[in-house]
Amino acid sequence: MTTCIDAFKNINIVSSNNNVSVSACCLIGATKVQTLDFENEPVLTSIRASWSAGIFPSECEPCKKEEDCGNISRRQGSNWWYKDQGYDNTDVELIRLDYWTGDLCNLRCIICGPGNSSAWKEELKMPTTKVSVNKLWKDLDLSKIKFVHFNGGEPLLSKEHVEFLKDLPNKNTIHINYNTNGTTLPSAELMALWEQFRLVQLDFSIDDIGERFEYQRYPAKWPMIVENLKWFVDNLPHNCIFAVNPSVGK
Repeated sequence: MTTCIDAFKNINIVSSNNNVSVSACCLIGATKVQTLDFENEPVLTSIRASWSAGIFPSECEPCKKEEDCGNISRRQGSNWWYKDQGYDNTDVELIRLDYWTGDLCNLRCIICGPGNSSAWKEELKMPTTKVSVNKLWKDLDLSKIKFVHFNGGEPLLSKEHVEFLKDLPNKNTIHINYNTNGTTLPSAELMALWEQFRLVQLDFSIDDIGERFEYQRYPAKWPMIVENLKWFVDNLPHNCIFAVNPSVGK
């Protein structure tokens, strides 16, 4: 099937400075919208129409570039997931969610900036000190959700995302996935929630070790990260798995 099922079953939601932006996935630029409408939002229906016509949408250029280079793209990986889960069709239904928790973060990584890090905002003495949070799940039908991917900021600092997890129905059928910088340990409340989910996946943003890590992920300290990783392995519920998600520059 030459299509991207994400376009029909996934939404990427970004909240910044009281603005709401959406896209079909987290790899493409989000478009500011007035309301959150998964089924009828024009930016999403346009992409779906292109795929239905057998056309690779211009918005989806990141995946096309990966595939042209012989790499596995987000599109291909997502399609395999949907097939494995029994959702290998183009019915419009919200099954997956890319959810940006806001810009609350304790690091000033060199690959990042003030758009996704409140710590960078503070460092640069930007005029606004307001931390953006995302509470938009209340506008969505979550009854069929099977997968949620949390981006930040640093998701484990987000109190709002804990409230979101509480609101999710059918927790024992849902896989939740985090990109986390490894500096923040989960609260007892969050760990108790995690135990209710089918699978909890923590992808640690670690690009190097020692002093090189500390340069890239300032002001995190490598020995603390090592101790935290050991703590995660020793203390998290049985349904938690771990991976490393490095950023590669050119």
